[in-house]
Amino acid sequence: MNMTRNKIISLILGISIITIPLIAIKAIPSDSTTQYNCKVAITEDFGSSLKGKLKYYLVRNIEGNSPSEFVAALDSSYTRGLSRITLNTGKEVWMQGNIMTQDVFYGGQYLFFDYPQIYVSQIKDKGLWPNQKTELRIMYTAPIRNISSVVSVWIFPFIEEFSPDTFTILIAQATAVIATIVLLVKRWKNKQHITLIILSYALVMILLTIPLLTDLY
Repeated sequence: MNMTRNKIISLILGISIITIPLIAIKAIPSDSTTQYNCKVAITEDFGSSLKGKLKYYLVRNIEGNSPSEFVAALDSSYTRGLSRITLNTGKEVWMQGNIMTQDVFYGGQYLFFDYPQIYVSQIKDKGLWPNQKTELRIMYTAPIRNISSVVSVWIFPFIEEFSPDTFTILIAQATAVIATIVLLVKRWKNKQHITLIILSYALVMILLTIPLLTDLY
């Protein structure tokens, strides 16, 4: 009976470890600081500036919130996902970004046209946003990566980026690591208990990572 119960619990934990990050990236805005999130079709190439680092395209809104027609400014060192997409006339893509004006984006490196202009923060043609892919990677690797929290928790109070909320999460992560090590030492002869302990630790680390995702960008 105990063996069957442990297998069921292990299965539930395993499914939770896989599905919770997928649910989390859907619940958390992929870029909470952007004004516009839209699907567009590229209608014209307006050229580039800064030796090709900045590219400009006239696009037409297909879906989402944005002007019906605008210039998308893409920055090869800022626009996430740009390196994975080939852009040409007729291409349909999703974009997120903020309105771009000469008052805010001052400098000879920027070109402006007689259309509303949006500085694109991330772009995709299908699937997940680049931010969401990063968030998934962070959550799935959290059980391994956060082992270092037992050291970081002593250093964090002295760094410039210190915040009470993050410090609290770091303490919880360090506590989970230490508790897991203690339990593994005590139960090392029982394989089923070892599996439950490791899966429980992984799930706790993923859950503790979720509140930190909103501070990534």
